[in-house]
Amino acid sequence: MIKGTQYRAIGEEHAKAEAQSLIDQDEAFLLFKKWRDESTPLRLLANLSETIPGLVLCFDGTITRVEGTRIMLSLNERDFCLFDFELSVFTWGEPKDLPPTEAAEGGHAFASILAVRPLSAIKDRFLFMEISSIWDRK
Repeated sequence: MIKGTQYRAIGEEHAKAEAQSLIDQDEAFLLFKKWRDESTPLRLLANLSETIPGLVLCFDGTITRVEGTRIMLSLNERDFCLFDFELSVFTWGEPKDLPPTEAAEGGHAFASILAVRPLSAIKDRFLFMEISSIWDRK
């Protein structure tokens, strides 16, 4: 199991590569819409430690709504998260951009990563990681 300090390090490592793989808002929302249309399973890793010290969230879900700059990530039939990424910077990445420990977390393999950094909180990050496969860790 990865500890909170390791999740914070993942966000910091991803931030170092940010300038090399920036994409514009239109491209990011085309990807969100593709994931919605295909019901692609995603892992969300949210490091919100600048806004709320020590807060790191991690869960799996699918995007069920994209409207303007807002998206809805559904965790199941009743639970969801809403995001408004109007004033954000978007970065596209690949699994090689993650530390090896994250690649095996939860028994998932990831195909791609879309990182979102709100302009209002420089250190906060949302990593949407496309789950490409699930394997048994026994």
